[in-house]
Amino acid sequence: IATAAADENGVPTTWNTIEIEEQDDIIDPAAIRYFSAPSTDTLYATLGIWNTSEAVDPETRSHAFSSRLSVDSKGISARSSDNAPGAWAQIIKSTDGGLTWSVMYSDVESGRYPNDIHCYDETRCATLLEATGTTPLILTTTDGGETWTTFEDTSGSESLMAVRHVGESEIWAAGGGDVGRLWHTTDGGANWEALTTTVTEAAMITSIAVASDDTLYASGVLRNQLSTVLKLVVDDN
Repeated sequence: IATAAADENGVPTTWNTIEIEEQDDIIDPAAIRYFSAPSTDTLYATLGIWNTSEAVDPETRSHAFSSRLSVDSKGISARSSDNAPGAWAQIIKSTDGGLTWSVMYSDVESGRYPNDIHCYDETRCATLLEATGTTPLILTTTDGGETWTTFEDTSGSESLMAVRHVGESEIWAAGGGDVGRLWHTTDGGANWEALTTTVTEAAMITSIAVASDDTLYASGVLRNQLSTVLKLVVDDN
């Protein structure tokens, strides 16, 4: 993991590399996927894998976008439900700037693996899990990872890839597979509102950012593999 110190304008000036050492309860410290640092001392990371033996097929020129989606000359399509055996997911946390780490969540049974994680502060975080043959999950915590609340995405989404925890109780999550899909909560995950793009705007949302005026920006991928940039203006309702 690389962290940076910034100047008064927020520009990174120096970089520091944090190496996660091997320990008995961390399955593979090299399998880091996403990272969030709500403070200098408190750090979170998601770890996990899915079977990448079929990541690139030279005959069909297809690429495994995730465990649930592949991209080829014909566009984005769902992958079969048996191509990610052995997938696992862990969430680890450090409270001393990366010197030591604790496992806060571990799943080696469901076949899910982790995507993005984002923390509003040292105790409030949200992360995403997905897998072939089952539904994606949004996990939220308000106690620093001691407990996690699970929301199951049954909308038909093939994947959840990006999440932003933008307020004490407000979270955005995004993904898709057929169209771009967004989930939004303002009560910490007790209730979620679903939003979708049109198929001409995105078949998958790959990243999101929320500005200070609540305008949401997203990058998307179309079925023809072209990319889009989307803007969602959120009003008072």
